[in-house]
Amino acid sequence: MRKLTSIVSGLLLMGGAGVAFAQNTITSIMIDEQALSNFDPAIYEYTGLTVTDGRYPAVAVKLDPAKTSVAMSLDEANYTISINATDISSKETKTYTLKFNPFEKAINGPQIKGDFESYTVWGTDNSDKNKEGVTFDGWASSNVTQMGMKFVMVQKEVHDSNGGQYAALMKNGRPGMLGIGANAPGYITTGKTWVYADMMGVMGVDPDDSDGGSVGGLNFSFRPDSITGLFKRTHDTENEHGNTDEIANIYAYLWTGTATSMAYSNGGTTTGDAMQMLIDRDKDVLAGENGANLIAKAEYDIEGDLADWTRISVPFVYESDETPEKANVILSAADYFNRPNIGAGNTLSADNVEFVYNSKLESLSLFGEPIADFHKDVYEYTVPVKSMPSSGNIEAVSDGRGASISIDTDATKGIVTIIVEGNDIAENMDNYHTYTLKLNFISVNDYSADEISVRYDGYNLVVNGDYDSNLELYTVDGHKMLESSERVIPVSLDKGHIYIVRIAGKAFKIVAE
Repeated sequence: MRKLTSIVSGLLLMGGAGVAFAQNTITSIMIDEQALSNFDPAIYEYTGLTVTDGRYPAVAVKLDPAKTSVAMSLDEANYTISINATDISSKETKTYTLKFNPFEKAINGPQIKGDFESYTVWGTDNSDKNKEGVTFDGWASSNVTQMGMKFVMVQKEVHDSNGGQYAALMKNGRPGMLGIGANAPGYITTGKTWVYADMMGVMGVDPDDSDGGSVGGLNFSFRPDSITGLFKRTHDTENEHGNTDEIANIYAYLWTGTATSMAYSNGGTTTGDAMQMLIDRDKDVLAGENGANLIAKAEYDIEGDLADWTRISVPFVYESDETPEKANVILSAADYFNRPNIGAGNTLSADNVEFVYNSKLESLSLFGEPIADFHKDVYEYTVPVKSMPSSGNIEAVSDGRGASISIDTDATKGIVTIIVEGNDIAENMDNYHTYTLKLNFISVNDYSADEISVRYDGYNLVVNGDYDSNLELYTVDGHKMLESSERVIPVSLDKGHIYIVRIAGKAFKIVAE
């Protein structure tokens, strides 16, 4: 999969019969590989076009590259794709405009469809009628149709897990006919697959420029911490076109902006007589190029075989604190970005793939001091304090990039409650953890802190120190007994009972003796 610039001219592609603008150098415009039915080279604007699921289609043009260069651009604000065709000889440019109906970009939920229970049948393999290709709900599959023949790369696999029945099985293949073919990757993506099959290159007539991958993804504004799943991996040791050293890949990435770049296209034929604009191509987004701003990515290479189902967790590495706009996931049985390494027959199985949103505390400090023996999986602590903390005296740091933290202080009970909610809490209401700090005020009758002292002499509360607020006395369950501005306050307290005194923004525990 090689990189192309956004403007391509003079490419030595096969086919194309035009000679000049007047002679219809651009012979057709294709949207998702279907010819625009009302296309007329003399008409430069087409309106009323629609998008599916908030994703712009793949737009390609058939042309004579020896005579015409082409560039395309996307104007998201005006729902428009412009095609600029320039006559190489005269330098004259004609612009074709595709106008799409306005649409709302519905934000997909925080989770992907990774159980692989729902699917549609794509078709059966021409060389093996028992091999049924599928497309899983929420994913696109790399199954290949070539010269009317079907080559299955993605199937369902029986796997009884978490109450489900199926998993996704990706298998590298070798599309072709009459003994001529090329290894191709088995992969699935939450975006769309695209492929350019350079048949002349495959047959050795000229260099093989075949390319492909994933474009687009989900409209997505969440901040997951990792992607996890169950995986198996095998290598075909008997295949003459195999590679027993090939790695498999897990990719997930988040971004803002829109990347556009140009690439070859088959244009609905077997020859490369067309060019297309790719919107949010995988390699563009991962490199943060051509209009994309990468927010975070998770990448993992699966080496060797995994004979048994193995849980793999891949953390996202964040490069920005921005809120994402889009996300894409690619699971590949092939060494995805290294086409020469593809081994025919190698497989990758996947199930229970999901984003994980952390909702625990990474660290916790009180009055600037870390809580002793703190661990994210321990949820209750008894902490000695000199005075009642406010939320400003508590520093709680979550292990979740998008997690939220709420802090509640109860002075009457001497308890601090800290709740951490995962970024997906709106849809996963169980994704939270609660930490409790039981504050241990010094348990004596005579208590001093910051030049204020409170003492119970058996008959009176005696207060000393420099302060200008009232004293408040509470039972341990929060019932207010009295409030006074006096320094000596007559009161009868039950022997052995605990009381809370609040004064000058501080809380003290008093034990009546």
